[in-house]
Amino acid sequence: MPRKEPPLLRAIPRLIARLPKDSPHLKKLEKQLYRVSAGYAGELEIDQYLATLDIPTSMTVLKDIQLSHSPGMTFQIDTLILAEKFILIIDVKNITDKLRFKTNPNQLEQEKQTGEIIRMDCPLEQLHTHIHNLQNWLARRELQVDIIGRVLLSNPNSHVIEEAPNAPILYKKGLPVLLRNLPKSNQCTAQNLLNA
Repeated sequence: MPRKEPPLLRAIPRLIARLPKDSPHLKKLEKQLYRVSAGYAGELEIDQYLATLDIPTSMTVLKDIQLSHSPGMTFQIDTLILAEKFILIIDVKNITDKLRFKTNPNQLEQEKQTGEIIRMDCPLEQLHTHIHNLQNWLARRELQVDIIGRVLLSNPNSHVIEEAPNAPILYKKGLPVLLRNLPKSNQCTAQNLLNA
């Protein structure tokens, strides 16, 4: 099933069209539209790349998963791969240029080719939040499954120049190696997760 287009990709341009050209909100909305568009493009690229891989039939790829962790509260996972022994969460980031994964406080710094530094929320923290939320979701359904997570950099023009030791960061081309080296067992199936 194809990934759904984020509603903001249609909503932001409509809002921009209604604002006066001198609106102080215009630049912020244009930047947000760029980020949403780039993120969606990165997710589509990974979807296409996954489609070219020889993924074992024992694995199921789910895209753009929305799960409820409490009444009225949901969390979204870009790509989730159900393997025989565990679940792999892939959080796709389509970011270019030099990247520094900083600690204390955790944040991501992007150094553009112009030298401009852009600071953003740390995708590693977002990944840990997804893992925690999914663990809780599974526990409420009395399912015990190991969860592995990776931040996947979809853009070949990204270059990690600083990261925490053993950070779960992966370039797109490393995905087949990761999938080949996953442990095998029969504890998790798509059917028992989807029926939960």
